[in-house]
Amino acid sequence: AEIFCLGQEKKRLKRYATQLRSLNSPVRKVPDDILRHIFNNSCDSMNSSQALDLKSKPAMVISSVCSRWRRNALSMPALWSRILLE
Repeated sequence: AEIFCLGQEKKRLKRYATQLRSLNSPVRKVPDDILRHIFNNSCDSMNSSQALDLKSKPAMVISSVCSRWRRNALSMPALWSRILLE
């Protein structure tokens, strides 16, 4: 039973370590105004497709990444005005 508990603790610590590594991701250091510029350019280049999958709706994908990206995407009305619904 103790070996099982230690194995579970090891798995939990590995997940925690993975979460901590993501905090050092370089994209976290990109200022919001640069991030919004990247979003804008991404949506310009990807909206040429008329399909109804997520790849053709970059604003939807961008806003689903994390709370910071959602906040920035929602602050850009031009991003959402490009979505074509058929």
